[in-house]
Amino acid sequence: MDDDAITAARSWLEECRHKREKLGAEAGRWTDVGRKAYDAIELKILAAERKLAQVSGRQYAVVLDLDIVWDTGAPMPFVVGDGRRAAVVFYLPTVDPGWDGTYVTIVDPTSASPEPFGVIEFDGVHEIKFGGLNDEAIEGHPLAGNGLDAYAAHEVINSQWIAEAERRNSIHPRHVGGWHTRMKHYILCFHDETLECLASGLRTRQMNCSYRDAIHAVTTTLLGGPPR
Repeated sequence: MDDDAITAARSWLEECRHKREKLGAEAGRWTDVGRKAYDAIELKILAAERKLAQVSGRQYAVVLDLDIVWDTGAPMPFVVGDGRRAAVVFYLPTVDPGWDGTYVTIVDPTSASPEPFGVIEFDGVHEIKFGGLNDEAIEGHPLAGNGLDAYAAHEVINSQWIAEAERRNSIHPRHVGGWHTRMKHYILCFHDETLECLASGLRTRQMNCSYRDAIHAVTTTLLGGPPR
């Protein structure tokens, strides 16, 4: 490890956190400029966390630039899968032109009305975990403070989970190493759940239908039938 690089990265992170603390103390007097400055320093903190973890040889999470973003309030993710494939269906954000901030729209998953949904399909699945930490407890995740961001999709670099999965599998007589080059560790942070998956890759698509039809279509695809 490069001690100078570690020291520089740690100093950068401390500087960013100090700026956030200073901006946070002025939150009651924020203008739009103040809010944008706070959001910008939050992004710098995440970048500094990743840099420090990288030069220290630790695992860290980088945000994936997918072509879809789930609803932050009520994405209601639904996971289906078998031993090698998996998919998650979720609500995409919608804009209510008449919303004035005085009410909350309740999502009804039993509704037959069409809604916009996103789908993330994983290939070559080795393991998957779903549930657990919500957005109020995400700071308890092992990767909090190492680049993990709420409501975002991530890939974990230097994943300890991949390393542990490879170690466990090494007892197999035909085990082939090098899992970090063939496998990816994904983390999807939803409002009420966190999904983590070890897989060879992922792809995304969008649908406009009822919640039930979206789940049925994705399940049919995984079973080998034609997508609807």
